[in-house]
Amino acid sequence: MPNRQLADYRDILARLESADVLIEQTLALLKRGLKARATAAYRERIAPVYKALQSFLETGYLPNAVTEVGFSNLANDQAW
Repeated sequence: MPNRQLADYRDILARLESADVLIEQTLALLKRGLKARATAAYRERIAPVYKALQSFLETGYLPNAVTEVGFSNLANDQAW
C-alpha cells in the first residue's frame, strides 16, 4: 500500500463496515426494479460488473486473504 495517514485507514474501515448496509439497500432496489419490470439497465451495465467482482473475490481475493489479524502477521511487519 502507498504511504497513507491514519485517517485514510479509518476511512477505508468505515466504508468496509457499512458495506453490508449498501448491499442490503441495493438488494431492496433490485427487488423494486423487478416489480416495476425495470431490469434492462441492470442486465446490461451492472450485472457484468457484479459478476467480475464475484469472480475476483472467489478466485483472487479470498484465496489470498490473510487469515489472522494484526500487523505482526503481515510480511514486513516492522514497517507497519
